[in-house]
Amino acid sequence: MMLDERYPDLLSGCDDPDTVRLVTDLDRACAATMAPRAALLDAALEEVLRRRGATPPHPTPMSRRHALPRSRRPLLLAAVAILGLVAVGGASATGTLVDRLFSLFVNNDQQAAWTDQGTDLHLAQTACGRTMTLQHAYADANRIIIGYTLSGTGPTLSPHLSTSNGMQLPALDVGSSGSSWSGMSSNVITFDAVHIAHRPGRLDLRLTAAAGGAATCSRTFDFRLAVPFVLGRTLTLNQTIVSEGIAVTLDRVVVTPMETRVYVHTIGKPINEPYLADLTVGGRALESGFNGWTSPMRHVVSDVFSFRSIATEHGAAALTLSWPRIAVGVLSKAQSTSGPWTFHFTVP
Repeated sequence: MMLDERYPDLLSGCDDPDTVRLVTDLDRACAATMAPRAALLDAALEEVLRRRGATPPHPTPMSRRHALPRSRRPLLLAAVAILGLVAVGGASATGTLVDRLFSLFVNNDQQAAWTDQGTDLHLAQTACGRTMTLQHAYADANRIIIGYTLSGTGPTLSPHLSTSNGMQLPALDVGSSGSSWSGMSSNVITFDAVHIAHRPGRLDLRLTAAAGGAATCSRTFDFRLAVPFVLGRTLTLNQTIVSEGIAVTLDRVVVTPMETRVYVHTIGKPINEPYLADLTVGGRALESGFNGWTSPMRHVVSDVFSFRSIATEHGAAALTLSWPRIAVGVLSKAQSTSGPWTFHFTVP
């Protein structure tokens, strides 16, 4: 199906090359899984288009993956739906755009942690005809999440986050509604907190971003912010299970209100494919979280799995790792397949 047929409300009769390029890029980038509450986006989009007298598009159904990638197709719908709601509802909705965006990708417990244990910022800077406003931030032992709005037109920002002593924190996920060329967007960006030592009660951070790109404006947004740091619980386990010559070690589990993260490493892992991971705590299965990733292929391969934290994360726990179907097919041609590996431990 042609792009203008999939998005008739955006491209029907449109001959603006910038608009076509934007929709094309978003369609390519957001080609993965459906977010937990992405159906809300479809409903919002339908309502906006109904008020505008347009026919809503019919997005291609997508299956849910076990490990969520950073780019999500529903963000393309969010770009239209949320901007449309601002236009219909008026400027009073602007202050809640970041919270609305964040709520689309998390469960109720994570939303409560964001609201109750995060902090409002309302720090604004203007440069190159654009205004960036940091609205809310949350930090724990797994991840740091910052929500901001951006007004004015220009290229997409790539924020960088560092600690007060200059340590750069890698970006993990980014979500956005609206467009950097539309004049208003809300954004939520997440950074990895795994290397933050000493677990401070408050985290002093610096966030920077080139305001307009070197070609148009060399000025930089430069924010200093302080965020309460949620310690969470770290379980150092060092459990090893060997199956068919493949030794898998469960190193540690880090539990925070926003995420339960599991670290494992494997000796003799035959291919660089992630495991499928299932985690139950107190008899309740935790939903796969923001992401999961595997290190480059080496003799020792490290895997990290993320699960969405729930309020009842206490009691007997079981982590089961198994090969994805595609990996089993590859391995079965050369050797017996291994696993599953099931680890048992207790979350206090």
